[in-house]
Amino acid sequence: VRPEPHPRRSSAPSSSVASPPDDDKVDETLHPGRPLAGLRMVESFAGNPEQGGCQLSSSWEKAGGIAARRDILISASHDFLRDQAFWDAERRAPGDTATFAPPCTSFSIANTRPALRSVEAPYGDPNNPKVAMGNRFAMLTVRRALQMIAAGAHVLIENPLMSYLWLLYEVQAMMGSVGMYLVRIDQCTVGTPYKKPQLWLTTIADLQEDGAVCYHPAPHPERLTGSKTRASAPYPESLTDLLI
Repeated sequence: VRPEPHPRRSSAPSSSVASPPDDDKVDETLHPGRPLAGLRMVESFAGNPEQGGCQLSSSWEKAGGIAARRDILISASHDFLRDQAFWDAERRAPGDTATFAPPCTSFSIANTRPALRSVEAPYGDPNNPKVAMGNRFAMLTVRRALQMIAAGAHVLIENPLMSYLWLLYEVQAMMGSVGMYLVRIDQCTVGTPYKKPQLWLTTIADLQEDGAVCYHPAPHPERLTGSKTRASAPYPESLTDLLI
């Protein structure tokens, strides 16, 4: 992700377990000279590493960086709604980059039976437990991302292109802030058989160079429906290698 050094930033590991990558994780061919050596990333909502998750962390380590993988599927102590102590420590000694991919389940336009949100009502029905949980994740993501920015770290927030997350006022306020960039990358441009457009909200200006919208003239070989949608949840390695 090519973060620039920041005078206020510390790369000292916090309470999250994150140690320098083993030599067998580093890809000197892809990243000669280990450009991220000594730089630390925290990947929130990283997914299950045994099911293809944590790809951002893996690509970060290929470049010689230090990555902390966090997801409730990895450890109950990583519960995003209950791990304030971790984030308090991060504010005191922030890493170089913090990434967030809040669950898009209730924000998806695919929810039509019943519809959980709409363009007119992106916050949905607060009395619906699924919607309320999604809103909590979203608000906490915004708050922690802003705290990391204030502490001197870079941030990345990812969600599908058509996610209602991008219509929340708090998220739009971040979009319009000086030094923030909104980048679209369609996964088919990095080799997947399906389109899957995503947006990345970030402080990293260089990420704009990676933006890519589908240019394929014919329909894609696969459409993401049902189990295929769930199977496509982990980022493809080709995408994360591009980002890093």
